[in-house]
Amino acid sequence: MIRKKVEMEITEISTEVLYLPNEHLKTNMIFDLSTMDYFNNNVITRFGYVFQNENNICVDVSRMKQSLKETLIEYPELTASVKVDERIKIIYNNKGVLFKICKANISYKDVTEMKEVEKDMFLASDSSYETDENYLCRIKVTLLNDDSFTLGVSVNHTLQDAHGCFWFMNAWSHRFKNLNNKDSGFGQYTNSDISERGLFTGKGVEPATSSPIYKVEDSVSHWFVSCASCKPEDFHVSKNKLKYWKEMFQEIREKDVDPSFISSNDVLTAILFKAITQSKKLNENEAVTLGLVVNVRERFGLAENYTGNAIMGIGIATTVEKIGKMNICKLASLIRKELIAFDKLKIQANLSYFETAKNWKDVKTSIDLKKDVFLVSWESFPIFKPTFGLGEPKHFIFPSALYGVPFVKPLPSKDFVSVNLNLTNDQMEWVYNDENVRYITQKS
Repeated sequence: MIRKKVEMEITEISTEVLYLPNEHLKTNMIFDLSTMDYFNNNVITRFGYVFQNENNICVDVSRMKQSLKETLIEYPELTASVKVDERIKIIYNNKGVLFKICKANISYKDVTEMKEVEKDMFLASDSSYETDENYLCRIKVTLLNDDSFTLGVSVNHTLQDAHGCFWFMNAWSHRFKNLNNKDSGFGQYTNSDISERGLFTGKGVEPATSSPIYKVEDSVSHWFVSCASCKPEDFHVSKNKLKYWKEMFQEIREKDVDPSFISSNDVLTAILFKAITQSKKLNENEAVTLGLVVNVRERFGLAENYTGNAIMGIGIATTVEKIGKMNICKLASLIRKELIAFDKLKIQANLSYFETAKNWKDVKTSIDLKKDVFLVSWESFPIFKPTFGLGEPKHFIFPSALYGVPFVKPLPSKDFVSVNLNLTNDQMEWVYNDENVRYITQKS
């Protein structure tokens, strides 16, 4: 049955600013951010959730607001301002979080049938520090006509990376559930507790000498770069088929690489890197770069409740000819070697290593979107955990600008992850015809 297209209208109901409770206000405290904290400068982390009303229960927006206020006790930096001079500084002036409520004349089912680019309207606007009018955290709740709702979140990347944002969302959800419950043990903080959190420590956090050299799984979150919108497509990658690829590595003895440490993330990265590069039909002698950002959250001994930026960039440079001659096992081994080399250097270094992050800027300024491949992976993040009275979200929304690169996200099903691609039609056809892509996807 072909559904009649609904003419959607979004009406703004209210906009207000939520502040940190006065008893927990940190009056004009200022922190100089370390290189690690401001590595992403003014990048914005934007995402959204779609919650379905299956039990005729309306979302309690007032409870959402009150629980958010109490959650800000744990995350006071979201109410702060940022000042830029020689270094980037965060100023705890309790500017607040912008909270907007809207209403749309469509249902949950209408939202699920929308194109991804159309779902941007449910996301919160950008959170920049370029002007005094901008808030570093913005929330947008859109009520649908069947009492389902969408929740858009925008956080300045200077304050938190995506990993930290999902910690924040899950903390807010927990507070919503336990609001006014003094036995929950959540949200009962003093000013001294907050000051000892270690989120922004000026010179950063000292490395832990006992931290592992590298982790086997979930060891890298990918760098992302947006480019012009083309045609977004989606396919599902089977984790069971990736597991088969991993088992094949047991027969390989690459120098300096123990095959047992090759992760499914390495395999998927290698397959996408090779397929997309070849789909662009470049000359064999052309250089191409795979851009990655390494998650140092568990590598560098950061505090358990650290939620700021915890990433370092690396680039894997090669040529189209070399990629074409490499099988997936060889290419995944190359990726793992770069990660191991990063870790070996990290173990020998102290915090000053992060100052070399500025060298990554040279790579970013030389980006050629026609040749280079940059990947985003939120596969290991607890995306589907928040609940605000209507159960866990059924869908997750990315901003369409991120479809300029391969984007990997988890699905509610544990057997698959979703990879979104935004390539031209002929490039997309080339990728789908790649034997490795066909093998790991449902389009086989």
